[in-house]
Amino acid sequence: MGRRAAIFAFSFAAAVFLCAFLPDGRVLSVLEVCLTLGIIALCAFFAVFFLKKVPRPIVAVALCGLSLGFIFFWGFSQLFYAPATALAGSELDFTATVQAYPEQTDYGQSVETRLEGVGANARVLLYLDRNLTLSPGDRISARAVLELPRAREGFDALEYYRSRGIFLTARRLADIRVDASGGWSLLYLPQYITRAVKTHIDALFSGQDAALLRSIILGDKSLLSPGLSAALKGAGLSHVVAVSGMHISFLVGMITLLFGRKRRVALIILPAVFLFAAVAGFTPSVMRAAIMQCFVILGPLLGRESDRVTSLAAALFLVLALNPFSACGLSLILSFSSTLGIILFSQKLNTRMLLCLPAGKSGKYNPVFTFVSASFATTLGALVFTTPLTMLYFSTVYPGAPISNLLAVPAVSLAFTSGVFTLIVSFIAFPAAAPAAALAALPLRYLQSVLPFLSKLPLMSYSTSNPTACAWVIFIYALAAGFVLIKSEKRDVLIPCSLAGVTLCVTVLFAAFSPASTAQSICVLDVGQGQCIVVTSESFTAIIDCGGSRYPGAGAIAADYIRSLGRGRVDLLMLTHYHDDHAGGVEQLFGLIDVGRVALPSVEGGEARDRILELASKNGAEIIMIGNETTFSLGSARIDAIPPLGLDTENEMGVCALISLGESTGLVTGDLGEASERMLVKYYDIPKLSLLVAGHHGSRYSSCQDFLDVLSPKYAAVSVGENTFGHPSEETLDRLGQSGAQIFRTDLSGNIVFRFYGDSGVDYGTESG
Repeated sequence: MGRRAAIFAFSFAAAVFLCAFLPDGRVLSVLEVCLTLGIIALCAFFAVFFLKKVPRPIVAVALCGLSLGFIFFWGFSQLFYAPATALAGSELDFTATVQAYPEQTDYGQSVETRLEGVGANARVLLYLDRNLTLSPGDRISARAVLELPRAREGFDALEYYRSRGIFLTARRLADIRVDASGGWSLLYLPQYITRAVKTHIDALFSGQDAALLRSIILGDKSLLSPGLSAALKGAGLSHVVAVSGMHISFLVGMITLLFGRKRRVALIILPAVFLFAAVAGFTPSVMRAAIMQCFVILGPLLGRESDRVTSLAAALFLVLALNPFSACGLSLILSFSSTLGIILFSQKLNTRMLLCLPAGKSGKYNPVFTFVSASFATTLGALVFTTPLTMLYFSTVYPGAPISNLLAVPAVSLAFTSGVFTLIVSFIAFPAAAPAAALAALPLRYLQSVLPFLSKLPLMSYSTSNPTACAWVIFIYALAAGFVLIKSEKRDVLIPCSLAGVTLCVTVLFAAFSPASTAQSICVLDVGQGQCIVVTSESFTAIIDCGGSRYPGAGAIAADYIRSLGRGRVDLLMLTHYHDDHAGGVEQLFGLIDVGRVALPSVEGGEARDRILELASKNGAEIIMIGNETTFSLGSARIDAIPPLGLDTENEMGVCALISLGESTGLVTGDLGEASERMLVKYYDIPKLSLLVAGHHGSRYSSCQDFLDVLSPKYAAVSVGENTFGHPSEETLDRLGQSGAQIFRTDLSGNIVFRFYGDSGVDYGTESG
């Protein structure tokens, strides 16, 4: 019965996932295709059910699940999704009920609401351009423009919000009226608890201790510094701050430790798990974990053996039944994939690994061996299905994940349990929680020290733009498949593990000494609306500017690219000026890779300059303030930094970088305008250019004709993304074209790579950014 239920649930889920990712066709709409497929599957179910010579139970159950999944997705979309999205692009007066406390954005606030009487009370995310005092249950009346969620560069907001049940956003609100609820409601208890927990964490812990504990307990990453967020990603540990099964297991383990393993303890665990899921926001991944944990606990209570595959299938079925668009969310896909891998492979792998370790005289294994083996087996099991997904969605491979999990997850467990205990004490008697908070801060401090170290290890992560890394992954899967297919009882797991380690080292060496890595090159990275340029010469690496709007951030994009070349260090980071689109990714970069020297304009830069100076000092980087002409050597190449030219605006007070690679030259002018460009060619001996990185993202006020007449660039690269400034200007593109330059744009071509080979010329290419 359990296996049939699992087949039904998985079939239902397969149909929902297929519908969720089905592209809109020209002849039939997605919903029409879903209904058609549902009818076909239903007819096939009845046909199989009445045939005698077909293995009816399994096939019939699978077809029943498929037909229900297709028809359910069609019905849900017709009742809830289609009426809501039909309002996209319209301006109307509406009334909405606030569902959560507002969150701060760069331009005001955002708040989740539920429209009254529109699209079956559709959930809408309101963007407010000013701060309002709002609480769950308040009613907002306003006139606004309703839109589909906007995608950020590299981040699909539509899929993300649909997976959370939010189908519309509202902007440019006018005539806002707020009617306070005036009371407390049990309906919003999780929101009240979440707010109280955040308040207590902020009162008991300081700075990044509080931000990290918030993220570990609640999944709230809003206060994590860019550097710490980048370190989590670089170490392959983003899952520790995305509340899911691991956190549920921490909670259950904590309750079991306090109250024992008696059956009645389930009466505490079940409501605790449900409340925790509600406080964490009922995200698809935490709902999956909570439902599955409830099945595991209820099985013995009901006299049934708990089957983890069936529990996983049932959890997935219930999550998708509540919102089939949860299938669009990457969190659910990764959560389900990692859990399935752990269920299918981790226990068997752990057993095999223990057989290779020495046992004591009593036949028992050393606890340290047992812990290490279990940690590696769990991580490897989780990676079986998630590795292809992270390669697809994040263009990254994490070979060092088993090591980072071994060093960090125990501390995360300790931080979670001690943090929860501290919060419980604080709600009972707040002053008594101070000693507990001091102890709970220790694992948080450990994590903040070990994460940057892990993220900078050379074998920790690799971009899929490195073909040798992709080849290594394919080899590992082939090696694993061969190990599984060998039927001998003498299979030694150490042999494939050793082969994996040796080939990984070979992969790293091959990447580091490949012709593409050792060539002199300039790469204009696709960072969206911003600029980040990587210069390589022999074993030296430099970055000019590091900022942009593209997800996951200019610092992460630059670090991934550098690692794809087999490099693990930046010798020089130079900033043309301090604007966010040129310097906003610096903190993220420092969290992912070592930086030797930082060269900055010797001008006022406000908080941005102070923050970068503090980061450089904290990370041991040499600081060079550019007030005069300064030359930096990169082996046989060099970068000449030309100081600010003196015009009194932030754009014009930037540094220019003249890059000399053998007989070839490149020029980066930051956001200089035409007046500064004329001064540059008048007072400095700039040679004819092989490459010009167009100033100010192709603005009409840069790359003026006099400037281009003198420099005659052979190639021009425009670093640009989605923007409201009209970049790049058609006038500028025309001027560049008429000057004889071949033009490349990052928004159209991705990364733009120019490789220089001395007297033999220049080779260029583009790749997906």
